[in-house]
Amino acid sequence: MAYRFSDEFWSAQQQKNLSGAPKYVVCTDKETEEDGVFHDWLEKWRDKLTYLDNTGCSCCINTYDFDAPDEALAELPLGMAAAYKEE
Repeated sequence: MAYRFSDEFWSAQQQKNLSGAPKYVVCTDKETEEDGVFHDWLEKWRDKLTYLDNTGCSCCINTYDFDAPDEALAELPLGMAAAYKEE
């Protein structure tokens, strides 16, 4: 599944990221159903995220660091998101 947010979205998100911090992480292989499920979730909740960054290579792996409201997290499949840990 090819999925891409617009440059305008990422520009606005970078501004939000300056005052936010990641609390959760989701890592998906781009060729899996799980990746599509997460992207559908992102499409629905992206305007409510206070932090979002893809630190994966994006060619085959997406590693999304993010912060989202509790009601958004509740819609992710159980076990998909893990607590973010600074490395």
